[in-house]
Amino acid sequence: MEHAALVGTRHAITGETLAPRLRATAAALDAGQIGIGQLRVITETMAALPASVPQPARERAEADLAGYARDFDPRRLRNPRSSTPTTSRSSSATATTPQPSCRT
Repeated sequence: MEHAALVGTRHAITGETLAPRLRATAAALDAGQIGIGQLRVITETMAALPASVPQPARERAEADLAGYARDFDPRRLRNPRSSTPTTSRSSSATATTPQPSCRT
């Protein structure tokens, strides 16, 4: 499976163990904090990044996505502007977000 190859342990031709390509996602998956649906969204999003995006930016984006994936189901992770909160954490964040005042 393509997704597993990105989060599994790899080995160099010399036998050296290499870190997973998506380190933060692999750690969250291993800890049971995210599921296959979130893994799919993260791998598809990372694959869609243009080749011109530098590696440090890719790593930050992947870590951010893995963090968000702990709190959101796959649908919400893919579309964060979704109007239906899927976790209690996101519900409380919405409830405490100050609303802009209307000035006339």
